[in-house]
Amino acid sequence: MRSTLPVACLLLAAATAARAAPPGVVDSRPAAVTADAPRGFRALRHDGGREGWLYVPSGYDPRRPAPLLLVLHGAGGAPRPALDTFKRQAEAAGLVLMAPAAAGPTWDLVAHGGFGHDAKAIDALLGQVFARYAIDPARVSIAGFSDGGSYALSLGLSNGDLFGHVLAFSPGFVLPARQAGRPHLFVSHGRADRVLPIDATSRVIAARLRAAGYPLRYAEFEGGHEVPPGLAAEALAEAFGAAHPHRAEGDLGTMALAPPVADAGGATLEARLGVGDRPIARWLDPACLRVVGASSTFTQQVEAQARSIAAAAGVPIHWGRCRPNLTLLLAATAAPIHRHARRRRDGAPALAEVTVVLDKRRAEALRPATVAAYVALAGFADLPVAPPPLDGTLLSLFGAADAPRRLTTLDLDFLRRLYAQPP
Repeated sequence: MRSTLPVACLLLAAATAARAAPPGVVDSRPAAVTADAPRGFRALRHDGGREGWLYVPSGYDPRRPAPLLLVLHGAGGAPRPALDTFKRQAEAAGLVLMAPAAAGPTWDLVAHGGFGHDAKAIDALLGQVFARYAIDPARVSIAGFSDGGSYALSLGLSNGDLFGHVLAFSPGFVLPARQAGRPHLFVSHGRADRVLPIDATSRVIAARLRAAGYPLRYAEFEGGHEVPPGLAAEALAEAFGAAHPHRAEGDLGTMALAPPVADAGGATLEARLGVGDRPIARWLDPACLRVVGASSTFTQQVEAQARSIAAAAGVPIHWGRCRPNLTLLLAATAAPIHRHARRRRDGAPALAEVTVVLDKRRAEALRPATVAAYVALAGFADLPVAPPPLDGTLLSLFGAADAPRRLTTLDLDFLRRLYAQPP
């Protein structure tokens, strides 16, 4: 029987006793793995024989760390069927799936009101997978349905420094052990759900998550206690940049964020970072994006792409209302691009304001997602030289006729390395 516990308060008091690994805190992290490992479905054993399942896509390559999604089943459910919900999209997107089993009919937090044996088992199982497979630490996420959705939200917010995205389908409550990091959240719920009625669950949860400042995509649908396939695909597209099967060509969902390649372009970037009297500037305070002269659809695409790139590269960016300091202007201009960046005056190589003006006709001839990605990249760094700053990257789009037309591994590597430098 599924639990219908009332919605718990999101904000909890911090623990008073210092402990190395408090309940609900996941210590395992991806490791540097170069050895090959099996693909397909793999049974996992943990905690004296309890079974979990791992799915590794056929295209897995240890030289290119893969994203990972931890999937939590609902009350009375099992790990293998939980993976089947995402298998097709995982194979297409190169996504590793992992599903543990609850010790009892449901998860410890739901049954007992606190993290315990199940949280420890998840930590141990993640440790096994991280030790054997090359996983990208910037693209680890967690998902769950029903009681599993409540657990995913609660464990995800407790470990937002590990889980970049949290996907909760028809959850009942959220009860984190702590608040760490700033994960992106996706919550969906059926308006006709009779198991966990929406008015007492997700609508309350969504309001509290927004009030707490979390970036949230909230979706209601006509249906009951279920996960519609289209919503599952949309959630994966938002979390991992995977293509959404129901979106038209040219929409944001058709352009995937390419996985990073170790040291790609590193020597070139490192040669630029501290050379000369004007090193590359970046945002230390959060960037706040405004789009002028574009349709509402294009504006939404720019904002969504900017958030995806910011999350992947560690760029600070505002998620709510803010005073704009990063502006994209589409206009009729003599040049294809004009860019103005103003730096802070305190001596740090930090940005205070950036304006990017693109020729509207030329920009509209490209895919909107391509222009959106370019603007986000061009606005996140003030380079001391004219474009193209790095050959073979989207940043050279308006500088060469044969420039790439999509985000590349060099682009993300460039920004990751830039924002990994100490202030």
